[in-house]
Amino acid sequence: MVQQVTEQWLADKPLQELIDRLHTEGCSCVIGNGNDIRSFWQRGVDDLLQLYDTESGFLKGAAIADKILGRAAASLMIMGQVKWVYTDTLSRFALTFFEQSDVEVYYRHLTEHVINRTGTDWCPLEKRCQKCSTPMEAIVQIKEFKQNTSR
Repeated sequence: MVQQVTEQWLADKPLQELIDRLHTEGCSCVIGNGNDIRSFWQRGVDDLLQLYDTESGFLKGAAIADKILGRAAASLMIMGQVKWVYTDTLSRFALTFFEQSDVEVYYRHLTEHVINRTGTDWCPLEKRCQKCSTPMEAIVQIKEFKQNTSR
């Protein structure tokens, strides 16, 4: 289920604490699983990728509040078996993956695609993952991209 939300709708939802922390702490992402709530500050999908690779149990059944989600982040959340997601901005590429998943997604704004940090082009991971037909395919692309850019 993917649903656009309003301020009034969010006021009484369990994701509200995570959303509040996302906006007050200035972090990039807040993830909660049970009583364990963590804030993350790295750019892009770095925190999600690290959790997916090293601590996937924390993602399983978790709730996430994130500022902007593209197809790469959506893929990590879907494959990590996240249960709920809130985002300020969701790309249409992420939307198509979420619509085929069991993740409940709530967003404020829908955009065609995620842009890069300078605002001059697409986000490189959004561009790289746009033609992937499955979240697993996208994760392979994410890892190849990270490997190539870390040299």
